[in-house]
Amino acid sequence: MSAAGNSFIYFIRILRLALGGFLIIGTIQLQLKHQKEFGVRTGEAIAYYQQLAVDGIPTIPSDHTGPEYEGQFVHMQGELDTGTITDPLTGMTLHAGHPATALRRTVEMWQWQEVRTGTQTTAQSIFTPQWSESLIDSDSFIQRDLFKGQVHQNPKQLPHETGVLFKSSSSMLGAWPLELSYTDLLAKETGVGFESLSTVTDGWQVSNGYVIPTDPDANNHVGAFRILYTQRNLADGQYSAIGLIKDGVLSRPWFGNIQFALPLLAWGNFSAEVLVEQAILKLGEGHIPSRSWMFYVFVGLLLCIGVLARFFPQFKSFTESPFPRRAVITIVIAAVGTILVGTIL
Repeated sequence: MSAAGNSFIYFIRILRLALGGFLIIGTIQLQLKHQKEFGVRTGEAIAYYQQLAVDGIPTIPSDHTGPEYEGQFVHMQGELDTGTITDPLTGMTLHAGHPATALRRTVEMWQWQEVRTGTQTTAQSIFTPQWSESLIDSDSFIQRDLFKGQVHQNPKQLPHETGVLFKSSSSMLGAWPLELSYTDLLAKETGVGFESLSTVTDGWQVSNGYVIPTDPDANNHVGAFRILYTQRNLADGQYSAIGLIKDGVLSRPWFGNIQFALPLLAWGNFSAEVLVEQAILKLGEGHIPSRSWMFYVFVGLLLCIGVLARFFPQFKSFTESPFPRRAVITIVIAAVGTILVGTIL
């Protein structure tokens, strides 16, 4: 190989090593910095709530608001109202006053499904239609091409977006606006009881728990669809909450740039002392760390391993082995290294 060719190869290797090292070292440093900051903020939050427990938290009426409470950390009890939630496609709406935080739309389409029988040389296919939220690729079906067209062919896309989550835009505890994140720890996703839903708009109807088009021709062929709804619901009744009145809204306090997801809202009648105790216990549990940063460590190791191996004669058999084998070994080593780093941090 020419000198220019060798120089280019060396340049690429140095570039890989530099980029890989930057990803590994930079990612670990950022993660350590994040963990340190989170630990500091957690300590600040625990001290904050412990001081509240010592000082006492005033209980205020929830049936009316007032500017005199601005900036205060307070306790209140009242009925929870999460407002209306609507899917603009069908007009399906959760009634106001029904406690739910979100409505999810799932679109299922009637599609051909292939079931293959026999051996590899005598394979035969049986086709049956079924409902599926995922697209079934009919291009891979084994079938005869009759009359210059596929016998069993599915649409290339769903008629409407599926998995869409429509969230509540407002939440009230009595007369007080409530920061929407308060209900995150309490909401549970369940099926929608259609008795709690308003009438759909023209062009749609409810049938057997699904919303379908009213046009009968749209419901009896491959490509027909139906819509299922689930909701993130809350229990009916009285709720208790503690929080900071900020701009007239009952809010969670921030610590630096962190706002902890704490159980500051509870179903039932609870004192401020109990809610503070729950918040402190939650803070003491720590948090589940995000592992998304490990991807960058993995990529960095992939870039570095092959280059570093060339500096050690002991790995000559590895560097001279076929590419598929080198690739598999590199991926395994990078994965193990990433797991070890994640375990240490």
